[in-house]
Amino acid sequence: GGVVARAPRPGARGRGAAGAVLAALADWAADNAAPRMYLHVEHENEGAMRLYKRVGFTELVPFSFRVKQR
Repeated sequence: GGVVARAPRPGARGRGAAGAVLAALADWAADNAAPRMYLHVEHENEGAMRLYKRVGFTELVPFSFRVKQR
């Protein structure tokens, strides 16, 4: 299973909600025999990077967005 996008409300950061959501998703994945979990996060999102590392995610492949300037 994969987490593609999520963001807390501005006043909700640092209260444990994201960790709780990830734990619930991990439980659901385990109950449904998902072989792994993955997510996308921008390297510049330091808070998300810390959270994901804290709950056990590791970097598999560097990822970046490419934008064509007009």
